[in-house]
Amino acid sequence: RYGALYAGGLDAFACAMRHMKMRVAYVMAAERRRVRRAMLRHIWRPEYVFNTVREATQQMHEPLDWLSWTPPCPACSRGQMLGGPNGSKQRRRQRAQRAMRRAAKRLAAMAATTKPLIVTVEQVSDVETYFPSAWSAVRRTLDELPYRWQWCNVDGARLGAPTHRRRIAGVGVRTGASEA
Repeated sequence: RYGALYAGGLDAFACAMRHMKMRVAYVMAAERRRVRRAMLRHIWRPEYVFNTVREATQQMHEPLDWLSWTPPCPACSRGQMLGGPNGSKQRRRQRAQRAMRRAAKRLAAMAATTKPLIVTVEQVSDVETYFPSAWSAVRRTLDELPYRWQWCNVDGARLGAPTHRRRIAGVGVRTGASEA
């Protein structure tokens, strides 16, 4: 039983699971964009598609085996940090930190209600370079959850993707899940 917060994670992980010929029940996804919600319903057919992560957190109470989380990265992209008319670098850093912290708290709330055995996290690697305080806030929030975390840097080109897509990837296994 699989759920995804934000559609990017559902697409990537669901394709990988299909490639490995795993049988998976797509239980829920949260996506704000209307067109992506329609695509999710049509292609993956999850039981629940929510408009927002907040809505999913409030309404989703079924247990999950696996929850993937791809926090929104526009606020944390290199382009946001290096240019644009959106204020000073300091204000952009503060906005990114607030957005990432809010997203991490929503993941924590979802993990508390659905109690997945595994949580996977994926984010653009630029967040460590350009927004270190935002990323450390996320890591602190995740470290408070009852999961053991392993982190690595991944380049999609090494895994067969046609472009270099550098990402930070994390896998959290619920404490005590290996004994169950």
